[in-house]
Amino acid sequence: MNILLQKYFEFIKSFLPKPDENAFIAIGLDIGSSECRYVKLIRSDEGYSIIGWDSQPTKSTDITGSVKALFEKDGQAPENLYTAIAGKGTLIRYISMPKMSAEDAQASFAIESEKYFPFSKDQIFTDCYVLDPNTDEENISLMAAASKKDLVNERMSLLTDLSVNSEFVGINSIALANAVSVLGSGFDTQEDTAVGVLDMGDTISSLTIMYNNVPQFSRDIYIGGHELTKRISNTLGIEYNEATALKLNPKGREEDVLTACESPLSNIVQEIRLSFDYFASEKNIEVSQLVLAGGCANMHGLVDMFKQNLEINVEVWNPLNVLKVSEDIDENAIKESISKLGVALGLALYHYD
Repeated sequence: MNILLQKYFEFIKSFLPKPDENAFIAIGLDIGSSECRYVKLIRSDEGYSIIGWDSQPTKSTDITGSVKALFEKDGQAPENLYTAIAGKGTLIRYISMPKMSAEDAQASFAIESEKYFPFSKDQIFTDCYVLDPNTDEENISLMAAASKKDLVNERMSLLTDLSVNSEFVGINSIALANAVSVLGSGFDTQEDTAVGVLDMGDTISSLTIMYNNVPQFSRDIYIGGHELTKRISNTLGIEYNEATALKLNPKGREEDVLTACESPLSNIVQEIRLSFDYFASEKNIEVSQLVLAGGCANMHGLVDMFKQNLEINVEVWNPLNVLKVSEDIDENAIKESISKLGVALGLALYHYD
């Protein structure tokens, strides 16, 4: 299987040491606005295995403390750690260039990168990846990314404060796409099939459209679980924490919860539909499947709602059929949480590219 985006989005300066190629264990760290998560992954001749994972609520006033608590629960100093950023200040563009080698394409992009992003060169880190190096067409496709330096430096500073080294900072949506590319979407996907991947986070829902296992379209929808929880809280007259629990476990109030969330969910559907229509008009390819991941993916009734409104196949992402899990990991806990570990899994998988 073609592993997605080799050594992609290395926003860190080139003089930093490279990961230990001989180390078997890799850690993906996903620092979200409401929760931080990590996954410890190992590869063997039998495939990939999860040998550890955990999550910790993110305190907006003390993100460093939240990550520190996560590491302390593991009890070991993390090595071979990969992390990512998301949201405003990050951008992904898909670019067409005359056919050339990957090295020449990257050099050309470095010269022209400023015209693709609304930031000055001195404000951002950029990188690009050739999506179709073996194409017979006259042009090649590049995925290019930019991140404001402040975001990357802030993330690196957080890890430095914890005496943790990392040589990689990626972008959340591409990390999830990497996980889906390597571990599968869960559908019996045929060649020439376009699959939407929706990562429903706390404040952002990131949509990536993958064609033949490679991302071709990306966008952020600024509606997430926080907005859904607020609607439940306000509509049902309950506290925010209670609404958060009710969102995933409605306890017989399924209809009330979905009704409370009708407006923001309708907006998400509309944005997805517009994205699918744009992709179909640009590529002449219809998106026929949608994979849900992230903290809200298991919200009761969400799959059926998307199926009815988008009229396509929809499933919650679950790669446990291709992943092995260590015997000392709680089977029920990992099953309940696997759909929100996609970013962390995708990050850890970069170690084996």
